[in-house]
Amino acid sequence: MTKFIRNYTRNSISTESLESLKGKRIGIQGQYWITKIKINEPFQVATGGLPLTYKNITKKQIEQFKSYDITPVFVFGGLSSPRRNLGQEYIDRRLHDRSNGIIEAEKGQLQNASRNLKSSCTFYGFEGGYKFQLFITNLIEYLKELKVEVVRAPYLAEPQLTLFVDSENGFIDEVYAGQEYLLYHNKRVIINFDFNEGTFDVIKDFDLDQFNQQNQTQNTQNWYALYKDGVVRSISFPTEYVGFQLPQQIYFYLSQNIIGPRVLDSIISKFYFEPPPLFPSINYLDILHGELTKKYLIHSQSLLLRSLNEEFTTLSYQKIIWNNTQQQIPLEIFVVPQQNGMNQIVTKFPFCKSSQHLFKQFRDSEQNKLSENDKGKLFEQLSHPSDYISAVMKVDGTYKPLDIDLKKNRNLILFSLDTKQELLFHVHKNFLIATGYINPNYTLTSLGKPLQECILKFPQYSEMAMVFIQMLLTNSIFSDQFNYHENIFGVSLKKLCTVEETEHSHQIRLISRIFSSFATKSKGDSPWSTIVYHDLLAFKGIVNLHNETLRNLFEMILLDLLLRGKSLMKLPSLSKCQSGYPCYVDESVSLGIVIRWFLEQVISGDSQEQVYNKLDKQFDCFIDIYSDLKNAIQFWFDGIMKIVEYLYKAKNENEQIISEKLYQSFISANELLKSHTTNFFKKKN
Repeated sequence: MTKFIRNYTRNSISTESLESLKGKRIGIQGQYWITKIKINEPFQVATGGLPLTYKNITKKQIEQFKSYDITPVFVFGGLSSPRRNLGQEYIDRRLHDRSNGIIEAEKGQLQNASRNLKSSCTFYGFEGGYKFQLFITNLIEYLKELKVEVVRAPYLAEPQLTLFVDSENGFIDEVYAGQEYLLYHNKRVIINFDFNEGTFDVIKDFDLDQFNQQNQTQNTQNWYALYKDGVVRSISFPTEYVGFQLPQQIYFYLSQNIIGPRVLDSIISKFYFEPPPLFPSINYLDILHGELTKKYLIHSQSLLLRSLNEEFTTLSYQKIIWNNTQQQIPLEIFVVPQQNGMNQIVTKFPFCKSSQHLFKQFRDSEQNKLSENDKGKLFEQLSHPSDYISAVMKVDGTYKPLDIDLKKNRNLILFSLDTKQELLFHVHKNFLIATGYINPNYTLTSLGKPLQECILKFPQYSEMAMVFIQMLLTNSIFSDQFNYHENIFGVSLKKLCTVEETEHSHQIRLISRIFSSFATKSKGDSPWSTIVYHDLLAFKGIVNLHNETLRNLFEMILLDLLLRGKSLMKLPSLSKCQSGYPCYVDESVSLGIVIRWFLEQVISGDSQEQVYNKLDKQFDCFIDIYSDLKNAIQFWFDGIMKIVEYLYKAKNENEQIISEKLYQSFISANELLKSHTTNFFKKKN
């Protein structure tokens, strides 16, 4: 379709001065804008995180708009119903290029690696993928920080922009989007800005319908948009709605970035699509089909379904797992024969009756109210996920933070959720109950006890500690090499990625994998341009899987509370709340790369001091690599190892959580790290 439109419009593009847009409001199609701002970080794809430079680039572009007195209004696409095959050949090619690029980068063939990684970049075109959607979520939050108007459309962005520009009072004056915008019976669109030249390219007075003999635009006249009264209606037939309609509240929460589209997409399309990992392994597929991952997915779906109309609950839902092997993975009910290289698993998501106890009715009684003064003391410091997790875990019947008798009031403390902090505190509590860390009465489970001990000492790492325990439960952490297929995406990954073991391979591999999940602080103007290890990318795919699963569950717990009227707060107070959710930041594997490089250099014969002094030059994109590494090493010794030791001795439903083999792997890795970082804490602060 894009090629068809460009053929008709290429001779109708004119260039005008940016001065003519002075004082105007420009509606910007968000996904199109992302492809135009030239984020050129191919090696960041190979480290797994969000672009290091996107905030600086975004801020600069907003300043450029303001320099011409232009007010940008961003509109991002919302829900989508992806095709069942989702472009299988396209995905195969992308994964083929990415796999080749990572292997080439590891061998030092940087020019070839850069070319392959660019063509596989998940920020350009992989709609519906976890990474691209999380990037948009983070970008929307950052635009809000910059005081920029931004909204997520109910479905496609183009109908919403059409409504904005055609509204009675003209909410926006112009639209910056791709040529596809003309399909919605629009005759003018800006397709490019050149701030260096002070010009923009525009297609104007162009009627696409006159060239469209097959009347393809008929398919676009019943799309939906969010109107100013908060109701989603068809832009052409406002009294009609074709298909199943979600509650209007959901579209509003989506538009304000309070929830993301991932689980909602699976409801409207009737199947849940698992995008491919950063780097494919057999281990990833095993974890993807594990019982715990399945449990959280069903729980997330069930929380949403119980608030929807009955027709949604009687549908059969499919889970489609991207996988072009012959492996058949039974889930829920039965497996359909493989089509187009995908396993299609048909399942009907039941109501999660076991979750009913998580959402007790709050008692609306004056004597049960916590005083506003006490509420303020408890909640005023909460802003990040680690703050909320720490706050919830301290309230266990034995702690009385801030002199509040929580043991007496534990079931009544949040009876009226009238601030964002109160609501998110309660959602975190239910989230930690659902994931097995605390009981509904605030007593700690066998998983919660080591988590609490860890976050009391390292509150900033509470989110990481929680995810780490989840990964232990799913056998996602091990020191062996990953298993790969003989041939996948046209690449012999098993041959390329199976390396000869050395004396310390297992220890270094385990340490670097754990460190790859730790947060770092980057400068924002220096993209990653150094070493890449395929092993860490394979592990990162598993981390992403856990993060996405947990994030979806958290959002659906939040949405369930909102839809069932458990919050009495005014809706504007929920703005900019995403950063309070767990798994909000997609960390790159950069610290795992740093510690692996550090240990390999020291073991090969360099002194700790020599290697230490090379860190700044070797890894120049960090603000303070020394502090990041020092904090991570300390957390390993006093956080990670404490969790491992506790869970090794504990029993979970009569099963040992940590095997003897994994425990000994951690002990060996701990000794190696301790022996080669003895002088590290004597260095710079």
